[in-house]
Amino acid sequence: MCPSVRTKFIIGGLAVAMVAAVALWWHEASGDGGSGLGCYVRESSPAALFGSGSGPAATRSVGCDEPHDFEAVGLLGQTDPEGRCRKEAEEFLGGPWELSRTTLVTLGSHDPMNGTLMCALAEVADTGGKPVARSGSLHDGLRGTRPLAITCLAGDDDQARFVDCAEPHTAEFVGAVTLGEDDATKTACTNAAAQYLGLPNLEQRTDLQVNWLRRDSALCVAVGDSLRGSLKGLGTDPLPRQN
Repeated sequence: MCPSVRTKFIIGGLAVAMVAAVALWWHEASGDGGSGLGCYVRESSPAALFGSGSGPAATRSVGCDEPHDFEAVGLLGQTDPEGRCRKEAEEFLGGPWELSRTTLVTLGSHDPMNGTLMCALAEVADTGGKPVARSGSLHDGLRGTRPLAITCLAGDDDQARFVDCAEPHTAEFVGAVTLGEDDATKTACTNAAAQYLGLPNLEQRTDLQVNWLRRDSALCVAVGDSLRGSLKGLGTDPLPRQN
């Protein structure tokens, strides 16, 4: 079968929709801690997985300890598959999927007795949805040291890269708030940024601005020039700059 795959990631009001078609084969092993539903690699260019390709794309199942493009995490029925997929993903990751460097992918399942759709996760490198060919399961990616958590971002709003805060960057995730009208969201994100820095407000931080990524919630980011190091608890101290 060649079902449709669709996901969306929006930054500062700009939507990037990713659509492609894929074919699935069942694979039993997901590696240590995996879902048991398998990992898959796209046999054509992995970058096309989140593009606007019009034809079916060949995929093959692989062990999750091998490089792959996405990992299935649950079987879905016809009732609220999108909501169920979010729930499956969050249980698998160990926290709200929207706080992770992943995107949700809904695929057709060949096992209609247990579900007509397959929920899968794919690690992405940036807000434009560029896929990462990773090795190892995504399981528990938001537990413990939270290796899949969004921390800092580098680049422009249209396609900012997810990076470690020890690397040069231009924005840092400071908290998630309810997504509403732009003015309300900006106010909430400003408050989240102030709390993250350990300040009552941002009036003294004219060197920082706030923006947000749109997922299920607004993921607030504090934006500055030539940053290197975290803003957490910074107060009114000078910004951590690149040397």
